[in-house]
Amino acid sequence: MNLKDYDFELPEALIATYPTQKRDNSKLLLCKKNTSEKVIKNFYDIINELDENMHLVFNDAKVLQARLFGHRATGGKFEILLNRALSFEENTWEVIGKNIKKIKEGEIIYFDNELNAEMIAKQSPTIIKFNKKFDEFDKWLSKNGHIPLPPYILKNRESHIDEEIDKIRYQTVYAQNTGAVAAPTAGLHFTDELLEKIKNKGITSSKVTLYVGLGTFMPIKTDEILNHHMHFETYSISQETANEINEAKNLGKKIISVGTTSLRTLEAAAFDDGYLEAKDDETNLFVYPGYKFKIVDGLITNYHLPKSTLLLLVSALHGKDNIFDAYKFAIKNNFRFYSYGDSMFIKP
Repeated sequence: MNLKDYDFELPEALIATYPTQKRDNSKLLLCKKNTSEKVIKNFYDIINELDENMHLVFNDAKVLQARLFGHRATGGKFEILLNRALSFEENTWEVIGKNIKKIKEGEIIYFDNELNAEMIAKQSPTIIKFNKKFDEFDKWLSKNGHIPLPPYILKNRESHIDEEIDKIRYQTVYAQNTGAVAAPTAGLHFTDELLEKIKNKGITSSKVTLYVGLGTFMPIKTDEILNHHMHFETYSISQETANEINEAKNLGKKIISVGTTSLRTLEAAAFDDGYLEAKDDETNLFVYPGYKFKIVDGLITNYHLPKSTLLLLVSALHGKDNIFDAYKFAIKNNFRFYSYGDSMFIKP
């Protein structure tokens, strides 16, 4: 497979720089899995497309305000993005950022309000260790950190910065486990009211946790797709969740993943027979056309970047021709793309 076959032209005006006024007022493109069938709806209409023979799986990871501005003892300023927690207990992080290559190993770097960190390793990956325990650090971030919006949002905003609205809307209403540095964006469309309607309709659901990293935005840089190396992300599946999903499988329910992060978690943890065990682990699972799905039957998702691993993932589930046909249709009908954009339901 060649990367050029997964490219498409997107008008810049269709890149969503802000969320819709209400979460569930975004557009929804309903697609019948592995067919060219598609219908335009509003996201709140998804309640009519879900039934008690389906089981939804959400990613409840909560986004950290992971963009930080600091300085060296000499006064030099820099910006970092927390990419992945290597140890919550030690509060060590893999980071990327501007001007950090000038910082020496062992050097202490400074942030506002009594936060500092030691440069542990300069080489890829760059690793720093903060002086505060994670709980205290999380509180510091909520007051002093910036929302790690994707670069395509910041680039297309007149302000080029995160704003107050992002603290609420770049977070799902069910976010619980802090540690992600990017949002599981398919879940951004759900409201508390819609979730209550889903529950009242007899539709069961579960939550997994995958701490989304910045690698989710990284384009593939190798012409030959199979030469691409996926980034690692940490995930957790509780015993309760494993039991719920296994029971749903036993009842013959279709497993519907809310977002690509939930899908990667489930597929990484599932046995070949499609059943799960509770586990805490890391995954660098790369899903591309030809992949044999073990557990996921359907997917609620946003629209993804050209030449991205996520575009390959949805192509694996729905078929490349069907996905590109759907994307072309979405562009023609002025759907909004990427993190704050509209949605698609690949219905089994």
